[in-house]
Amino acid sequence: MRKRIFVPLLIGLFLSLISNSVAIEIVYNLITAEILKDVNLFDYIGRLLVSTAVTLWLAVMVAIFLYQDRERQAEIQNHKEKLLLYTNKESGLRNAPWLDYVLSTGKDPVTGQEVKHDMFCLHTTLWWQAFSQYCDEGERTQLLKFLVEQIVRTATKDTVIGYLGNGVFYTFTDGVARVAINDDYAEFDWNSYNIAVVLTPIGSPTEYNSYQFVSLSRSITENIEAGTVPFKDVGTVAKKRSASMPEAWAALRENHIEFVYQPIHEFSTANISSFEMLARLKDKKNGFISMSDEIAMLLESSPFSLSFHQLLFERLLEAQEKLQIGSHDLAISINIPASIISRPSFWDIIERAVSAGLNLSQIAFELTERTLPSGSKAIRDSLSALRALGASIHLDDFGSGQSSIETISFYEFDIVKLDREFILGTQWSPEKASSLIAYLHNLNVKVLVEGIEEKSFGEFFAAAGAEFVQGYAYSKPMSLEKACKLGTFEDKVC
Repeated sequence: MRKRIFVPLLIGLFLSLISNSVAIEIVYNLITAEILKDVNLFDYIGRLLVSTAVTLWLAVMVAIFLYQDRERQAEIQNHKEKLLLYTNKESGLRNAPWLDYVLSTGKDPVTGQEVKHDMFCLHTTLWWQAFSQYCDEGERTQLLKFLVEQIVRTATKDTVIGYLGNGVFYTFTDGVARVAINDDYAEFDWNSYNIAVVLTPIGSPTEYNSYQFVSLSRSITENIEAGTVPFKDVGTVAKKRSASMPEAWAALRENHIEFVYQPIHEFSTANISSFEMLARLKDKKNGFISMSDEIAMLLESSPFSLSFHQLLFERLLEAQEKLQIGSHDLAISINIPASIISRPSFWDIIERAVSAGLNLSQIAFELTERTLPSGSKAIRDSLSALRALGASIHLDDFGSGQSSIETISFYEFDIVKLDREFILGTQWSPEKASSLIAYLHNLNVKVLVEGIEEKSFGEFFAAAGAEFVQGYAYSKPMSLEKACKLGTFEDKVC
């Protein structure tokens, strides 16, 4: 439009300059009376009329240009307002209203052009709620920018990318759009955090709106947390925030972690059979942070989970080297959440540890009951792979959750640990204790009672058939140096 007006204006301006010079010449001649000489009045009058017509034409063209330019400026302003209306301020991407308009009309509300959405996908960032709680706005903004870069980098040229807030993105195109490296799941290392993004293809997006997409995304995340999604079992930090969580978050980020070792005794020999390796977080004053279920979940499944487990296996290798002395090869058990055990990055950690010399035949992996979904083939296959490498598999905190006998049989545990609260909160009789332990023995598992603070209680379960015991009545958690000197190792300095 501007080109169609601008070219005639230039021509008109040029003609106007020529014609106006003629008009000036005529007026000058009239004033100097040179017209009284041999002058053709009709010629002068004609030239004056042409000059006037050209000037009028130019004025009209200028008026048209100004009017159309005003319309164009109004269109530009309207376009800017629409962009502002349909752009997410945090990310600079298309927002939820834009998506709702497209799904209802099939057209872009800004350009009016048709928008295809043959392949629609949701991209859910795990642990976003944790970032919202414990990170400042600047860090969240940086993370959001990083995630946008990852999606843009891996998307095709015709991919539409939008943001619904709370770490939930959407993409659609007439082709296939993927953010993830591993089909439906991706992990990124960013500023010492491990960021996970879950991709979910939606077959018929027009059946939803943006609010339902956010709800669906959160539901998908919760299913992954519970381990009910078979392809990956990825956990997330608890939504409930306790008073100590910010300190725990800071301790994990700054690597203020200390490991202690609690002996596990065998009833039949009264000797130490193994150690459980326990993590303790330290606050800024170098004091230990009181453990809670929320902090346990933070250790097990959070943006720090992989870096924490990397550190755990480094310390585990060190402990194994120091505790395997002569013929006294003491096993070490560690807690591993079900949510992480199927992740490729976890197996990378295992592979590096084994390459560095870790002997898995002297390692027991304990899965807490509350993190263990029932009937997860992905977790069972991962446990079978660990067992094939020589490791033992234990069920921790039995009695604290909803584990059934079918669950124990499905995962084929070697040892079941009776939870302290379950033990203390149950009215026991010799028959009741013997019946439970015999039932577990029939499932080909051995029994360990934990949290025992009185030896008489330990002896009670020993008489009922339990093989192992752990608790303050027998040994408290201790440093690796003290563990090395314990019992028959008192003359050995680690």
